[in-house]
Amino acid sequence: MFSRTTCIAAACLVLPATQAFASSYAQKTMVGETKDACDDRHPVWFETKKGREYVNAGETVDADIPEKTTQMVWHCGADWELVGNDRPFNKLRLTRASNGALSWKFFTEFEFPPPKVRPMRDPVECKTRDDVCFIVFGDQGTGEAGQMAVAKAMADRVRAGEGRDTRDSRTDFLIGLGDNFYDYGVTSEDAKVFETQFEKPYADIHKTFHMILGNHDWRFREVSILGAPGAGSGNGYAQLAYARKSYVRGAKDRPVWHMPELVYSFKQGPAEFFGIDTSVITNELGTVAGLEAKTHGEGDLVARLEALLKKSNAEWKFVFGHHPIFNHGTHGQSKTLAKLLLPLFVKYNVNGYFAGHQHNLQHLRDPRFPELDFVVSGAASKIGYEWSTSGKLTEWAWGGLGFTHVKVSGDWITI
Repeated sequence: MFSRTTCIAAACLVLPATQAFASSYAQKTMVGETKDACDDRHPVWFETKKGREYVNAGETVDADIPEKTTQMVWHCGADWELVGNDRPFNKLRLTRASNGALSWKFFTEFEFPPPKVRPMRDPVECKTRDDVCFIVFGDQGTGEAGQMAVAKAMADRVRAGEGRDTRDSRTDFLIGLGDNFYDYGVTSEDAKVFETQFEKPYADIHKTFHMILGNHDWRFREVSILGAPGAGSGNGYAQLAYARKSYVRGAKDRPVWHMPELVYSFKQGPAEFFGIDTSVITNELGTVAGLEAKTHGEGDLVARLEALLKKSNAEWKFVFGHHPIFNHGTHGQSKTLAKLLLPLFVKYNVNGYFAGHQHNLQHLRDPRFPELDFVVSGAASKIGYEWSTSGKLTEWAWGGLGFTHVKVSGDWITI
């Protein structure tokens, strides 16, 4: 039995490299427009921390608004309009065109708390053929600038090991932690977003991406009066179907999507990796397809995971899913996963659990489970209200964009 030791000397690669550790960050959370809200004869007014604020035609106003606000009311003469956002905000920019039409942006603004350990820029390097080096990333599926920036950084990290001695600085594969397509997953294996949000962003990474689903991959688009999912609600099975088309073992000319089942495993060197759809276990499902997945039940998926763990004789074992078990952030911890998965991790000597869902980077350790490392890596496209938060289990935390690079070597894990 190996004695397991964790090294955080390499830590997580983050973007942008020049971002301060305690800097303010404004995250746009909602944009809206109302063409007929008010004509140009009347000022629009709304309540702020300082009292009533007025906006005339042709003006733009930036305002601080009460904390934890999720709804605002515009008043114009005798008319009013209620608008809302699904996340709290504390900043508002309201713009009126010369004809009186309104447009607005809601922001959440806060200060990043400094991480406990400064992330190093030194790359993780695989020095021997027995070493295993891989990238872990999650919550990437926006198709926006944040995803593209992290994708480029990942490609640069992979490229650093190409064209050199393959024993040095290589990346063997990547693990995707779910929320592959915001906000409502995909409905078909032929959806255009497979190209725009996977094939193109990661076109320069000619490796296998071992993927799992997140809650947004099963999410309702809308609900009708009868409670049926609206058109376009996420179907996780469509991503499994795409995987069957995409996956070609050993492909060298493109990124390859590997996800054969809702729970599966694969081996690399002395390590074995086990992916599981935690949305089914935590019941964060909405679509008809999601409810169909739920018929398999948490017991079925957990039992299948246990069967894979039981027959594994790997020296290292890692499990990955979308939802964290331990987490110092706004999503909190999962009592369901702790109850169902932690006993298996202890029983079968699992060495680490990788998760996303929280849009930051964290390395956590619980003294009750000294052989286990818990990593949250959900910052591959966006951050915002889910800034980095340190707590009693924190080894390291960071609130910027980024991914996690891991090396397994001998008796050491380097994160």
